[in-house]
Amino acid sequence: MMAFTLTLAASCWKEPVFEKDTARADRHEVTNLKAVAGDGEVALTWSLPEGLNASEFIVFYTDAQAGKIVLRTGSTETKYTVTNLKNGVSYIFNVQAVYGDVISGAVSVGATPLSTRFAVTNLLADAESGKVTLFWTAPVSDKLTGYVITYTKDGENFQTKEINDKNAVSCVIEGLTDDVTYTFTVVAKYSNGNSDPVSVSAMPAFAVPYKLESELTAVGLPITFTFNREDYPSATDVKWTFPDGTVLTGDEVKGAFYSPNPAAVAVLSAKVNGLEKTWNISINVREFVINDNDFPCDGSNYNGFKGGAPMFSPDGKTVYNLTFNKITNVMAYDILSGAKKWTYTVNHSSYNGLTVNPVTGDIYFGTTTAGDFFALSPDGNLRWQFTEAGSMQSASPAVSADGSVVFIIDAQGNTFALDAATGAKKWKVALGAKGAGLLVNGNDLVVLVNGTSKTINWLNASTGETIVSYDQKIKASDICGGFAVSPDKKYAYYGHNSGAVSKIDLAERKILVDAKVIGTNNMWGAVVSPNGDVFFGSKESKAFLVDGDQMELKATFDPGIGSNNGFNYARACSDTDGNFYVSTGQIQNMNYVLSHELTVKDSFQIPGDGNKQMGGNNYLDGILYASYIGKNGDNGRFVGKYVGGKRYMAYGIDICGSCCIK
Repeated sequence: MMAFTLTLAASCWKEPVFEKDTARADRHEVTNLKAVAGDGEVALTWSLPEGLNASEFIVFYTDAQAGKIVLRTGSTETKYTVTNLKNGVSYIFNVQAVYGDVISGAVSVGATPLSTRFAVTNLLADAESGKVTLFWTAPVSDKLTGYVITYTKDGENFQTKEINDKNAVSCVIEGLTDDVTYTFTVVAKYSNGNSDPVSVSAMPAFAVPYKLESELTAVGLPITFTFNREDYPSATDVKWTFPDGTVLTGDEVKGAFYSPNPAAVAVLSAKVNGLEKTWNISINVREFVINDNDFPCDGSNYNGFKGGAPMFSPDGKTVYNLTFNKITNVMAYDILSGAKKWTYTVNHSSYNGLTVNPVTGDIYFGTTTAGDFFALSPDGNLRWQFTEAGSMQSASPAVSADGSVVFIIDAQGNTFALDAATGAKKWKVALGAKGAGLLVNGNDLVVLVNGTSKTINWLNASTGETIVSYDQKIKASDICGGFAVSPDKKYAYYGHNSGAVSKIDLAERKILVDAKVIGTNNMWGAVVSPNGDVFFGSKESKAFLVDGDQMELKATFDPGIGSNNGFNYARACSDTDGNFYVSTGQIQNMNYVLSHELTVKDSFQIPGDGNKQMGGNNYLDGILYASYIGKNGDNGRFVGKYVGGKRYMAYGIDICGSCCIK
């Protein structure tokens, strides 16, 4: 953060200058305060009510470490441009009017300066024997003057080439050595400075001897390496050597790297025409598969994740998540590269999970504002909006097995069946309390609500007609309760808000265990293991393992937090070996891999005070995804980390979160 040194101009007003005396009616505040963000600067303008004149205006902002920083005094100009700001940082500016020896209250406005020195995009490298041709998409700017290209050979022999043509979109680099990896960096030049660098790696060769599943990976995440047998048909002794000393043989192998390094090197070797040849393969190894906190907030607060959980596309190649605080951002990430593919923003809060259609790949979500229920296409475009429901601070949507119907329940208990293609209403049923879980079982829609009347309901999924419903003495857990389903698909389990759990028979449509008390507080997001045991996280900062047949407590996990909210809004996951994956909530941002006996097998923590988990987990292909809430002035974070294992079950039944058994 920048620092300002300023000598205040002589003035007749008295300290303290930042306090407002509400007893003085003549201290009129400025009006029409506006902020226009630029590159490293923000232009402020304001006015006064007609007929008023100030002796000067004070402009200041508050720095978290340095306190109040005065930018300008002693001037009656109703405008000021703040310079030397850091791009991408949200600032709140304040203006006060001074009238002789009195001063008005401060009026505030927020703005985030952004760089106009745009980098090139779509940088590609086409390698041939002895040369590489670079291609890029040029930024659109009147201030663009050209480019600087640098390149290195295996991290050494730095060389530079300047291009003074702003219209250039390619460059040929010749005189290169075959079978050596070069890294090329392109910087766009502007009259007011340079852009951020963009890099790409390439290897000149008679033919590239290998193919990569991805040039990006994460710690521990295996990727596929394939030898180019077509262009090297007689090659023998193909070996792949990794930085930890692992040597793999064969034309196709899966290899991993175990420490973060933007230029980690695996070595391919083979005998070609009797000669031993080696090639260095550069890989960008990130610590996390996904590590993102760059998403819009309201400009003066923060944004993060609460109440929902990440979900996946039907092919398992994209993961989706949505933020909750004041602005709902639905975001799609490519799992292999970790890159954000798109963001869809709605300027209202969200407080429940999203669901993905397992057939079409469409994404469904709602906000806390009535009439805000949306369907997005897999590429992030609006498919339709349903406006009849109230606040969707309720259970996550569910989808029929054939993908044709979406089921939702709003915060008042209004339950709807919607045509998945158009959003048209098929039926509506009022159940009187917000949803705690939806489950599709053939033509049965099982609805759990957060109330003691009609707590658990079986509805005809085609018509909405009530088949049977039961009241329970205690309420089900709130919006993150949901169902866990037994391996044979005969039974379902759910938690209550006072430490109890229930078991229902899906075929017989009846409650088998009404309310088995195992704890003292909300039981969230149950998950079942391959042997039928059921794992619950609890708001009381403990997790519990229950025998799925007898409903007896088998084990308890206590991370030693000693306070509530330890597993608040937890949505745990399980793997095929019977391990459980869960993250602690508001008290501690720790992620656990627990054995079936609930002993700690692995754990990792996300740095930052604001990163307390209230956003749920999901797990796929050995990657644990966790969502964090953030705090004032500090966005939360969405993280995916490779921990190994193979998914068995998580919230929502399938990887799409469709809440559908069959």
